Amino acid sequence: MRITAIHIHAIRLPLHAPFVVSYHSYKDMPSIIVKIETDEELVGYGEGVADEHVTGETWESTFAILKHTLSPRLIGINPLHIEA
Repeated sequence: MRITAIHIHAIRLPLHAPFVVSYHSYKDMPSIIVKIETDEELVGYGEGVADEHVTGETWESTFAILKHTLSPRLIGINPLHIEA
């Protein structure tokens, strides 16, 4: 089995009311959705939220790294070999 395609989408989910924590108030929630397809027609989905205030990673930088650096390296890899 090999990874044949990776689709990455950056989205912003509007909130009905602001989500307030000690360091920030969010009017929407930025999120990144990942879809991975294999040559055996298996499809996997993942979702994550980068939080600049916690990790220093922005939504935009996380999207760019996934899209332009990590995804191209994963095409052709067996997704069951996690050490690869």
